[in-house]
Amino acid sequence: MPIPSLADITSYCSERKNNVDPEAWLAYYQSNGWRVGRNAMKDWRAAVRTWEKNGYSHKNTAPQNEEKDRFAQTREAMAVMKAKGMAGP
Repeated sequence: MPIPSLADITSYCSERKNNVDPEAWLAYYQSNGWRVGRNAMKDWRAAVRTWEKNGYSHKNTAPQNEEKDRFAQTREAMAVMKAKGMAGP
């Protein structure tokens, strides 16, 4: 797989009219050795579409979906309970 340039990624994101930050996307995959999980990346455009689907954007580098929000709410509730001595370790 040829590694895309920032211009390639920017062009693809513009073409798809998504909110993926091309610089953040490029930095992320450069930093992890162009891997998706444990596997070598096969299709960088598919990885951009995945970021698009999961809600990564210029404003936000964390996905904005209900599952992530639910986990954040659970962690906050557990922290409050622990602070009040109502939760285990």
